[in-house]
Amino acid sequence: MSQYTIKPGRLGRRIIKAYKAVENGFVRAFLQPDGSLRTGAAGDKVVCAYKRVETAVVNRYKGIETAFVDAFLEKKTNPEKPSGHFPGQGGDRS
Repeated sequence: MSQYTIKPGRLGRRIIKAYKAVENGFVRAFLQPDGSLRTGAAGDKVVCAYKRVETAVVNRYKGIETAFVDAFLEKKTNPEKPSGHFPGQGGDRS
């Protein structure tokens, strides 16, 4: 089965680029070469701020996803069993 991703578009690419820039800046400023976190009061504040930003981004994404599902998808009340035929082909030939 194929897997798909949504094309982000111009605005989506800008958001992704900005997010990656913030993430890369965080890594350069607050992580040791071995990947461990630099300690200190400023580091703790930045970690908290980063977590808040990350949570906000994830929550916003969930909101957009929910709006997309509500707008373009509908839930089937009685799911049909797969017949091996595509919709509109008519499995019966009688």
